[in-house]
Amino acid sequence: MITTVYQYLNFIEKKYGDRITLQYVDHDNRSVQKKTFREFTADVRKCAMHLKATIPDIKQQKIGLLAKNSYHYAVSLMGVMLSGAVVVPLNFEEPPKNIRYELEFAEIRYLLHDGNYFLREENESGQFAFCDKRRIDEYLKSEETAELEDCDDIEKMTMILFTSGTTGKSKGVMLSSKNIFAPLRTYEKYVEQFSGGMQQKQLITSPLYHVSGIAILCSNQLMGNICNLVCDVKYIYRDLKLMDSTFATVVPAILESWSKDLKRGRKDRLGNLKFIVVGAAMVDVEQMKIFAENGITIAQAYGLTEIFGGGTTNASMNLQKLNSVGLPGKDCQIKIEQDGEICLKSDAVMMGYYNDPEETAKVIRDGWLHTGDLGYLDEDGYLYLTGRKKNLIILSGGENVNPEELEQLLLKEPDIEEVLVKEKENKIVAEVFCNTDMKPEIQKYVSEVNRKLPLYKRITKLEFRTEPFQKTATGKIKR
Repeated sequence: MITTVYQYLNFIEKKYGDRITLQYVDHDNRSVQKKTFREFTADVRKCAMHLKATIPDIKQQKIGLLAKNSYHYAVSLMGVMLSGAVVVPLNFEEPPKNIRYELEFAEIRYLLHDGNYFLREENESGQFAFCDKRRIDEYLKSEETAELEDCDDIEKMTMILFTSGTTGKSKGVMLSSKNIFAPLRTYEKYVEQFSGGMQQKQLITSPLYHVSGIAILCSNQLMGNICNLVCDVKYIYRDLKLMDSTFATVVPAILESWSKDLKRGRKDRLGNLKFIVVGAAMVDVEQMKIFAENGITIAQAYGLTEIFGGGTTNASMNLQKLNSVGLPGKDCQIKIEQDGEICLKSDAVMMGYYNDPEETAKVIRDGWLHTGDLGYLDEDGYLYLTGRKKNLIILSGGENVNPEELEQLLLKEPDIEEVLVKEKENKIVAEVFCNTDMKPEIQKYVSEVNRKLPLYKRITKLEFRTEPFQKTATGKIKR
């Protein structure tokens, strides 16, 4: 059983050697670059040796990563952990004040970057003067050597991932080597289920600063699959064309774009995709059927940063279970509290929130992670999501309204691009982003929806906005 990066690298190098592990498109000449397992593991070790030789007392030092998706990001992610330091991937899309907060809060003194963030925020670079800033590909020129060794304690912190919460400040999720490798066996199971034992080509659309991007990379490398790394989602169609992909893991926003392609008869834009995993939000059943009709299997997944993405996956394609997020992985237990909150227990459950024992105590009780999500289990053990506990609207009459339920109903209207349901003065209000010309049609659609809803759930007011909502790294609207 693999429980450390050291063991992980030895395994994939020995088992797969000169097979391709990573592909990406070079933005300068638009050619596909390929790296073998042997090249990748050699570069990770070189990166780790360089860090150990140039950073005093490196063990448990916090090293931040601030860059776009790239081969060097993947190498550095593993290299920092292999060196004995704690890797802290940072959301490249966040404004400087948020990045500074995370750097200071996590006590990061070393920052690996690709230069792009400081080009974008050129007037704010002084905010990061307290960090030792280094290029993320600096290891390539290094001739340093240092002894590398296996992790001496798999329950010691090796990663901090900041949650991209929809409300409030991000929290630093502390993960050990044990946490990181525990759920990967479950991911492998589902990839293997649909691969038929053949090497697959996994399109990685998630940023590598997000739990899903890291988990997808690791699980597919363990399976010996090719990881087609999307360095910028703006070029996702180009990358689909240049890098043949059979698998993809996406957020609902990308799935929505692809479903529109299928409706327009443009399946060719998706290349040879046969299997798509979608997470971060509930998926409309009708949308899933569109993919099934085009020979593409959709699997819904449910997980959190606090459990390194581990949770449930629904890959059954059972028509009666399509709106479920599936069954728990082999090492995961689920229970539902009386108020409907979903609780999970697994070796993947985080160590806690960095420097926040009070919040840690709120969410981890008797080994159970209280997710803050609401849902239920059916008689077969399939999990269904109904909303977020903190988003639940409680009206003066005591009625409970899940805004996500109403948002899903409204998004069935094609002209509604984005929507946020909220409470104002004890009334249900929907804030909508759409084409201005479509306002009358949307008002008519909302009236039709209201006729089928109980009085307390009816949307009493529509607010139209001219710009899209601000979103998290996984495409969720920030409330």
